[in-house]
Amino acid sequence: MAGKITCPNCGKTVPATNFCEECNFALTDKGKIAKSARETEAEKKERERIEKQNREDEERKRKHERDKLEEENRHKEAMAAQQADEERKKREQEQKHERDKQEIDRRHEREKLAEENRHKETMAAQQADEDKRKREHELDKIAEANRHKETMAVHEKRKKLLFLLTLIFLCVIGASIAIGLGIAKKRYDNLPYLNHSNYQIWKNPVSAKEYRYFLSETNYESKASSLQNYVKHVTDEKMELVGFADHASLEDNSPVVYVSFMDAIEYCNFKSNDEGLKEYYTIQDDEKIIIDEQANGYRLPTAEEWTDSAKKFKELRDDKISEWCFDAYNDSEELRIIKKYQKGTKAPAEYQSYSDAAYGVDTIGFRVIRSQE
Repeated sequence: MAGKITCPNCGKTVPATNFCEECNFALTDKGKIAKSARETEAEKKERERIEKQNREDEERKRKHERDKLEEENRHKEAMAAQQADEERKKREQEQKHERDKQEIDRRHEREKLAEENRHKETMAAQQADEDKRKREHELDKIAEANRHKETMAVHEKRKKLLFLLTLIFLCVIGASIAIGLGIAKKRYDNLPYLNHSNYQIWKNPVSAKEYRYFLSETNYESKASSLQNYVKHVTDEKMELVGFADHASLEDNSPVVYVSFMDAIEYCNFKSNDEGLKEYYTIQDDEKIIIDEQANGYRLPTAEEWTDSAKKFKELRDDKISEWCFDAYNDSEELRIIKKYQKGTKAPAEYQSYSDAAYGVDTIGFRVIRSQE
């Protein structure tokens, strides 16, 4: 048999004979038959064992390939499931973030709307208060105008009545009118007060003698004394704290000074009680002052009453001192208005200033006033 072939058992190139020279593998059917005939029983068993082992190895190999393939498939499935779970969690996180953002936006919108509503309510309340104040101011102006009209009407009626009585008196008495007028004028000059339309104002400020009588009768101690709140006027630009009030050195008929606003209020109540009149002021423990407009007792004039009286009566024009009025300065209970006659001006009673109600000053006194009965 010429030529060479590759042995399928060992893979080597051998001469093309019935048997492989290297591994004795039967290369042809004749070789197989011959080899089969030559094989012993032991060789046959060994060959069967080897073939069985080869089959088992082949089966294990195929099983390993299947297991490997299944493991790869399980890994792919696990990775796919993990990726799907991560994507699901990511979507849920994004959805939650979006919901939280929307909730925050809605909350901000609600807060913004609530703030706008509060602002509108505040502005509406302020506007309502402003409108109320305007209405009250208008009503006060109307009431004041009506009171002024009523006062002027009463004053006008009195003037007409006085004029009529004067004419009757002139007609009846005749020549004796001059004597009557002289007697009347003398009597009027002896009165301590001046009659205004609806009140009586004292011609002179309260004197040092009258104030010392008040102190001796009541043993009154001024709060200004306990605080040593007494001030000496040096110049218009300079004041000096002296710490005590020397009322004893003042002349009897000179206006009393070194009196605080509360001292003047206490004197008014004393004078009312001394003359059997009803107190105009009630002083509470915290020194808050309550007034009784129906009372007939003594009181301090208001700034307007002081001004009207000073314009009308020359007797009030004393340029030596300023005088306490009851009005608070700029709605402050600690500061009270003081008035003073300013000599040589066109409006001599228009001078107005203020002073601390707790202090007694050597240039500030007071006069009293009471309503007409």
